[in-house]
Amino acid sequence: MNTINKIVAVLNDFKTANNVLEKALKLSSQQKAALEILYVHEEPLFDLPDYFRSNESVENSLVDKDKIKKEIEDRVAKLESDCNCAVLVFINDTPHRLLTLTKEDADIFIITAYHEKITQKLIQKSSFPVLVIKNEVKDYKRIVLPIDLTKNSHKCIDFAKRLFPHADKRLLYDYRYVIDFETINVDYLGMSTSNPIINTQINQELKQSQSETFEALKKETGLEGDFIEEDLSVEEDLSRFINVSHFDLTILCFNDKYFLLSNSVSFSLLKRLSTDVLISKF
Repeated sequence: MNTINKIVAVLNDFKTANNVLEKALKLSSQQKAALEILYVHEEPLFDLPDYFRSNESVENSLVDKDKIKKEIEDRVAKLESDCNCAVLVFINDTPHRLLTLTKEDADIFIITAYHEKITQKLIQKSSFPVLVIKNEVKDYKRIVLPIDLTKNSHKCIDFAKRLFPHADKRLLYDYRYVIDFETINVDYLGMSTSNPIINTQINQELKQSQSETFEALKKETGLEGDFIEEDLSVEEDLSRFINVSHFDLTILCFNDKYFLLSNSVSFSLLKRLSTDVLISKF
Protein backbone atom coordinates (compact mmCIF):
# COMPACT_ATOMS: atom_id res chain seq x y z
CA MET A 1 0.00 0.00 0.00
CA ASN A 2 1.65 3.23 -1.19
CA THR A 3 -1.11 5.61 -0.13
CA ILE A 4 -4.18 5.63 2.08
CA ASN A 5 -7.21 7.07 0.34
CA LYS A 6 -9.84 6.03 2.86
CA ILE A 7 -9.94 5.12 6.54
CA VAL A 8 -12.78 3.02 7.90
CA ALA A 9 -13.33 3.18 11.67
CA VAL A 10 -15.23 0.08 12.77
CA LEU A 11 -17.18 0.42 16.03
CA ASN A 12 -19.09 -2.27 17.90
CA ASP A 13 -19.73 -0.53 21.22
CA PHE A 14 -19.46 2.88 22.82
CA LYS A 15 -17.06 1.85 25.59
CA THR A 16 -14.13 1.69 23.15
CA ALA A 17 -15.49 4.08 20.54
CA ASN A 18 -13.50 7.18 21.53
CA ASN A 19 -10.15 5.37 21.33
CA VAL A 20 -10.94 4.22 17.80
CA LEU A 21 -12.34 7.59 16.72
CA GLU A 22 -9.32 9.51 18.02
CA LYS A 23 -6.91 7.28 16.06
CA ALA A 24 -9.07 7.41 12.94
CA LEU A 25 -9.46 11.18 12.99
CA LYS A 26 -5.76 11.77 13.55
CA LEU A 27 -4.66 9.36 10.82
CA SER A 28 -7.27 10.74 8.43
CA SER A 29 -5.87 14.21 8.95
CA GLN A 30 -2.24 13.09 8.57
CA GLN A 31 -2.89 11.07 5.44
CA LYS A 32 -5.46 13.47 3.98
CA ALA A 33 -7.75 10.48 3.60
CA ALA A 34 -11.54 10.26 3.62
CA LEU A 35 -13.08 8.81 6.77
CA GLU A 36 -16.07 6.52 7.08
CA ILE A 37 -17.39 5.32 10.44
CA LEU A 38 -19.08 1.93 10.46
CA TYR A 39 -21.04 1.09 13.61
CA VAL A 40 -22.31 -2.49 13.84
CA HIS A 41 -24.32 -3.55 16.85
CA GLU A 42 -23.71 -7.25 17.40
CA GLU A 43 -26.50 -8.99 19.24
CA PRO A 44 -26.22 -10.51 21.79
CA LEU A 45 -22.51 -9.64 22.29
CA PHE A 46 -23.09 -6.01 23.24
CA ASP A 47 -25.92 -4.35 25.13
CA LEU A 48 -27.16 -0.90 24.18
CA PRO A 49 -28.63 1.55 26.72
CA ASP A 50 -32.36 2.04 26.31
CA TYR A 51 -31.89 5.58 25.04
CA PHE A 52 -30.48 4.08 21.84
CA ARG A 53 -33.79 2.30 21.27
CA SER A 54 -36.97 3.95 20.06
CA ASN A 55 -39.93 3.86 22.46
CA GLU A 56 -41.84 1.40 20.34
CA SER A 57 -38.86 -0.91 19.91
CA VAL A 58 -37.58 -1.27 23.48
CA GLU A 59 -39.58 -4.43 24.06
CA ASN A 60 -38.30 -6.24 20.97
CA SER A 61 -34.72 -4.88 21.28
CA LEU A 62 -34.59 -3.07 17.94
CA VAL A 63 -31.97 -0.33 17.88
CA ASP A 64 -32.59 3.26 16.91
CA LYS A 65 -29.99 3.84 14.20
CA ASP A 66 -30.63 7.58 14.06
CA LYS A 67 -29.82 7.96 17.76
CA ILE A 68 -26.64 5.93 17.38
CA LYS A 69 -25.57 7.99 14.39
CA LYS A 70 -26.24 11.22 16.30
CA GLU A 71 -24.19 9.97 19.26
CA ILE A 72 -21.23 9.20 17.02
CA GLU A 73 -21.44 12.58 15.29
CA ASP A 74 -21.53 14.30 18.70
CA ARG A 75 -18.44 12.39 19.82
CA VAL A 76 -16.57 13.36 16.66
CA ALA A 77 -17.52 16.99 17.28
CA LYS A 78 -16.28 16.82 20.91
CA LEU A 79 -12.94 15.55 19.68
CA GLU A 80 -12.55 19.00 18.12
CA SER A 81 -12.54 17.70 14.61
CA ASP A 82 -14.05 19.40 11.60
CA CYS A 83 -13.94 16.09 9.73
CA ASN A 84 -16.75 15.66 7.25
CA CYS A 85 -17.13 11.92 7.72
CA ALA A 86 -19.87 9.48 6.77
CA VAL A 87 -21.51 7.44 9.54
CA LEU A 88 -23.19 4.12 8.78
CA VAL A 89 -25.10 2.00 11.31
CA PHE A 90 -26.02 -1.68 10.95
CA ILE A 91 -27.05 -4.64 13.06
CA ASN A 92 -24.92 -7.82 13.18
CA ASP A 93 -22.26 -9.40 10.94
CA THR A 94 -19.40 -6.89 11.20
CA PRO A 95 -17.06 -8.70 8.74
CA HIS A 96 -19.72 -8.87 6.04
CA ARG A 97 -20.72 -5.22 6.54
CA LEU A 98 -17.10 -4.17 6.21
CA LEU A 99 -16.52 -6.33 3.15
CA THR A 100 -19.57 -4.85 1.44
CA LEU A 101 -18.49 -1.32 2.30
CA THR A 102 -14.95 -1.72 0.96
CA LYS A 103 -15.33 -4.12 -1.97
CA GLU A 104 -15.27 -1.38 -4.63
CA ASP A 105 -12.38 0.57 -3.13
CA ALA A 106 -8.61 0.33 -2.90
CA ASP A 107 -5.94 1.72 -0.54
CA ILE A 108 -8.13 1.46 2.55
CA PHE A 109 -6.94 1.40 6.16
CA ILE A 110 -9.18 -0.08 8.86
CA ILE A 111 -9.20 0.82 12.56
CA THR A 112 -11.15 -1.14 15.16
CA ALA A 113 -11.13 -2.04 18.85
CA TYR A 114 -10.17 -5.56 19.88
CA HIS A 115 -13.09 -7.92 20.44
CA GLU A 116 -12.03 -11.55 20.58
CA LYS A 117 -15.14 -12.92 18.88
CA ILE A 118 -15.20 -10.34 16.09
CA THR A 119 -11.69 -9.11 15.31
CA GLN A 120 -10.21 -12.35 13.96
CA LYS A 121 -13.12 -12.84 11.54
CA LEU A 122 -12.86 -9.21 10.46
CA ILE A 123 -9.15 -9.58 9.68
CA GLN A 124 -9.72 -12.83 7.81
CA LYS A 125 -12.32 -11.18 5.59
CA SER A 126 -10.38 -7.99 4.94
CA SER A 127 -7.57 -7.64 2.43
CA PHE A 128 -6.59 -4.25 3.89
CA PRO A 129 -4.36 -3.29 6.84
CA VAL A 130 -6.22 -3.46 10.16
CA LEU A 131 -5.14 -1.46 13.22
CA VAL A 132 -6.51 -3.15 16.36
CA ILE A 133 -6.83 -0.82 19.35
CA LYS A 134 -6.22 -2.32 22.79
CA ASN A 135 -5.07 0.73 24.75
CA GLU A 136 -5.54 4.45 25.15
CA VAL A 137 -2.12 5.38 23.75
CA LYS A 138 -2.38 8.74 22.01
CA ASP A 139 0.79 8.53 19.93
CA TYR A 140 2.90 5.56 18.90
CA LYS A 141 6.44 6.32 20.04
CA ARG A 142 7.87 2.77 20.24
CA ILE A 143 6.96 0.28 17.51
CA VAL A 144 8.17 -3.32 17.17
CA LEU A 145 8.16 -5.37 13.96
CA PRO A 146 8.57 -9.16 14.32
CA ILE A 147 10.10 -10.28 11.02
CA ASP A 148 11.03 -13.49 9.17
CA LEU A 149 14.00 -12.33 7.04
CA THR A 150 12.10 -12.79 3.76
CA LYS A 151 11.30 -10.13 1.16
CA ASN A 152 7.92 -9.87 2.82
CA SER A 153 9.59 -8.24 5.81
CA HIS A 154 11.08 -5.49 3.60
CA LYS A 155 7.57 -4.55 2.48
CA CYS A 156 6.39 -4.45 6.08
CA ILE A 157 9.31 -2.27 7.17
CA ASP A 158 8.74 0.17 4.30
CA PHE A 159 5.05 0.31 5.18
CA ALA A 160 5.84 1.11 8.83
CA LYS A 161 8.30 3.83 7.86
CA ARG A 162 5.77 5.54 5.60
CA LEU A 163 2.94 5.34 8.10
CA PHE A 164 4.88 6.23 11.27
CA PRO A 165 7.94 8.21 10.09
CA HIS A 166 8.72 9.78 13.46
CA ALA A 167 8.27 6.76 15.75
CA ASP A 168 11.14 4.66 17.07
CA LYS A 169 10.87 1.35 15.16
CA ARG A 170 12.66 -1.82 16.25
CA LEU A 171 12.99 -5.19 14.53
CA LEU A 172 12.48 -8.51 16.35
CA TYR A 173 13.56 -11.98 15.23
CA ASP A 174 13.53 -15.38 16.94
CA TYR A 175 15.95 -17.62 15.06
CA ARG A 176 14.61 -21.00 16.23
CA TYR A 177 11.20 -20.77 14.62
CA VAL A 178 11.74 -19.31 11.20
CA ILE A 179 14.20 -21.25 9.08
CA ASP A 180 15.07 -20.15 5.58
CA PHE A 181 15.95 -23.52 4.08
CA GLU A 182 17.98 -21.83 1.35
CA THR A 183 20.58 -21.12 4.03
CA ILE A 184 21.17 -24.86 4.62
CA ASN A 185 24.27 -26.18 2.89
CA VAL A 186 23.30 -28.67 0.16
CA ASP A 187 25.71 -31.21 1.71
CA TYR A 188 23.29 -31.59 4.62
CA LEU A 189 20.27 -32.44 2.52
CA GLY A 190 21.15 -36.13 2.26
CA MET A 191 22.41 -36.41 5.83
CA SER A 192 20.44 -37.94 8.66
CA THR A 193 19.70 -35.45 11.43
CA SER A 194 19.13 -38.13 14.06
CA ASN A 195 22.68 -37.67 15.29
CA PRO A 196 22.65 -34.98 18.06
CA ILE A 197 26.09 -33.79 17.03
CA ILE A 198 24.88 -33.19 13.48
CA ASN A 199 21.72 -31.50 14.80
CA THR A 200 23.79 -29.17 16.92
CA GLN A 201 26.14 -28.37 14.06
CA ILE A 202 23.27 -27.61 11.65
CA ASN A 203 21.52 -25.52 14.29
CA GLN A 204 24.63 -23.48 15.01
CA GLU A 205 25.26 -22.85 11.32
CA LEU A 206 21.64 -21.83 10.79
CA LYS A 207 21.78 -19.57 13.81
CA GLN A 208 24.98 -17.93 12.60
CA SER A 209 23.62 -17.49 9.07
CA GLN A 210 20.37 -15.98 10.29
CA SER A 211 22.19 -13.70 12.72
CA GLU A 212 24.32 -12.38 9.86
CA THR A 213 21.24 -11.89 7.67
CA PHE A 214 19.51 -10.05 10.51
CA GLU A 215 22.50 -7.77 11.06
CA ALA A 216 22.60 -7.01 7.34
CA LEU A 217 18.89 -6.18 7.36
CA LYS A 218 19.37 -3.80 10.30
CA LYS A 219 22.16 -2.04 8.46
CA GLU A 220 20.17 -1.86 5.23
CA THR A 221 17.02 -0.46 6.86
CA GLY A 222 18.74 1.74 9.42
CA LEU A 223 16.74 0.15 12.23
CA GLU A 224 17.92 -1.40 15.48
CA GLY A 225 16.64 -4.83 16.48
CA ASP A 226 16.74 -7.80 18.82
CA PHE A 227 17.79 -11.34 17.87
CA ILE A 228 16.16 -13.36 20.63
CA GLU A 229 16.95 -16.89 21.81
CA GLU A 230 14.09 -18.04 24.04
CA ASP A 231 12.83 -21.47 25.02
CA LEU A 232 9.05 -21.32 24.82
CA SER A 233 6.59 -21.40 21.92
CA VAL A 234 6.94 -18.72 19.23
CA GLU A 235 3.82 -16.95 20.48
CA GLU A 236 4.99 -17.03 24.10
CA ASP A 237 8.52 -15.93 23.22
CA LEU A 238 7.50 -12.97 21.11
CA SER A 239 4.57 -11.82 23.23
CA ARG A 240 6.58 -12.01 26.45
CA PHE A 241 9.45 -10.02 24.97
CA ILE A 242 7.15 -7.40 23.46
CA ASN A 243 4.95 -7.00 26.54
CA VAL A 244 7.83 -6.51 28.99
CA SER A 245 9.61 -4.10 26.63
CA HIS A 246 6.77 -1.56 26.82
CA PHE A 247 6.15 -1.03 23.13
CA ASP A 248 3.11 0.98 22.02
CA LEU A 249 2.40 -0.85 18.76
CA THR A 250 3.25 -4.21 17.20
CA ILE A 251 3.17 -4.51 13.40
CA LEU A 252 2.56 -8.01 12.03
CA CYS A 253 2.83 -8.72 8.32
CA PHE A 254 0.22 -11.38 7.67
CA ASN A 255 1.20 -14.07 5.16
CA ASP A 256 0.08 -17.70 4.99
CA LYS A 257 3.20 -18.78 3.10
CA TYR A 258 5.61 -18.22 5.99
CA PHE A 259 5.40 -19.78 9.44
CA LEU A 260 6.04 -16.78 11.63
CA LEU A 261 3.56 -14.62 9.82
CA SER A 262 0.91 -17.26 9.23
CA ASN A 263 -2.66 -16.61 10.26
CA SER A 264 -2.51 -19.00 13.23
CA VAL A 265 0.58 -17.39 14.75
CA SER A 266 -0.63 -13.86 14.00
CA PHE A 267 -4.00 -14.46 15.62
CA SER A 268 -2.40 -16.09 18.65
CA LEU A 269 -0.12 -13.06 19.04
CA LEU A 270 -3.10 -10.75 18.64
CA LYS A 271 -4.69 -12.33 21.71
CA ARG A 272 -1.52 -12.38 23.81
CA LEU A 273 -0.07 -8.94 23.12
CA SER A 274 -0.84 -6.02 25.40
CA THR A 275 0.10 -3.47 22.71
CA ASP A 276 -2.08 -2.18 19.91
CA VAL A 277 -1.57 -4.41 16.85
CA LEU A 278 -1.41 -3.51 13.17
CA ILE A 279 -1.87 -6.49 10.85
CA SER A 280 -1.13 -6.00 7.18
CA LYS A 281 -1.34 -8.58 4.40
CA PHE A 282 1.38 -8.63 1.76
